[in-house]
Amino acid sequence: MNADNKNWAAGLASNTPLDQLLSQLAQARPAATKVLAGALPKIHVGRSYRVANLEWFPVWTDAALAPRTYVTNFDPQQVKVAEQAQANVGGLQIENTTQEPVLLFEGTLLEGGWQHRALTRTVLVPASSVVSLPVVCVEQGRWGGASNQIIGTKVASAGIRAGLRGLRKEGQFVAQSSADQSDVWHKVERLAYESNIHKPSQSFVEMRNDLDVRMQIDKIVALAGQRGVVIAIGGHPVALELFDHPDTLAERLDSIVRGYIAESMLRDFVATPSSRVRTFVDRTERQELSEDVDANRKRTTSNAHVASEALFESDVLLHLSTLNVKHELVLAA
Repeated sequence: MNADNKNWAAGLASNTPLDQLLSQLAQARPAATKVLAGALPKIHVGRSYRVANLEWFPVWTDAALAPRTYVTNFDPQQVKVAEQAQANVGGLQIENTTQEPVLLFEGTLLEGGWQHRALTRTVLVPASSVVSLPVVCVEQGRWGGASNQIIGTKVASAGIRAGLRGLRKEGQFVAQSSADQSDVWHKVERLAYESNIHKPSQSFVEMRNDLDVRMQIDKIVALAGQRGVVIAIGGHPVALELFDHPDTLAERLDSIVRGYIAESMLRDFVATPSSRVRTFVDRTERQELSEDVDANRKRTTSNAHVASEALFESDVLLHLSTLNVKHELVLAA
């Protein structure tokens, strides 16, 4: 019998009034908002919704709601991204002149500059600051142009996301490392070949632009209280994204779903059993985020099922991104 049950039983035996007993029990229980760094809240999955040849499953958590400490929507005149003084493929510079931290997410496509890029990890940009952004190129055939970049609404596909994490096989397991630029270029080339969308500069952004024109899809709207989403393609879950606040999910959901459509259209639609999604989520919950990437970022160690990376702030989970390393799109050759 756990401590709560013991206290409950003792209270009943002492004839303590029920309302007083409930109040005492609530005060003794730790707050649900407190998430120890490396731990995840309990995840609950809803029924699926189909878009094109993929499905998305809404996700809720048991973490109590707290006010956001950041923004994801902002005036582009106050949050600017540009090439560094010495331009290089793997880095950009962001200047945040607002009085609020800005949260940018792994896989976000940064358009323009000397070449289109993708953000390799979720980054919290402090208020009134200038910091570097870790990026990879998603446009192999261009190096030159304007200095400024646009923080777009598009996000990278599953294969590219695997390259951003540097996923690699280690026997039966899959490990994460630093971003693999060669793998990202390979995944862009593969998608161009399979979808028959070829661009002179091998630009993933331009490929997505063509696809968005071709696919007339209504905006994906979040459900009340939803904090995350599981994407499934070909009958299997491929990715999970989880946020600390429903507003963040609502602002991101449409972009996340659209990011996987290109790959889904290259395969026949196969309905995904909810049991597979629950198994994927359960494995995500059970695989500890035990590898420190930096002071506020943790990853799963090498394992056979999931590759997760999470950003925390004061031990509160801001964003979790998990890939199903068993899915054919993630480690496609």
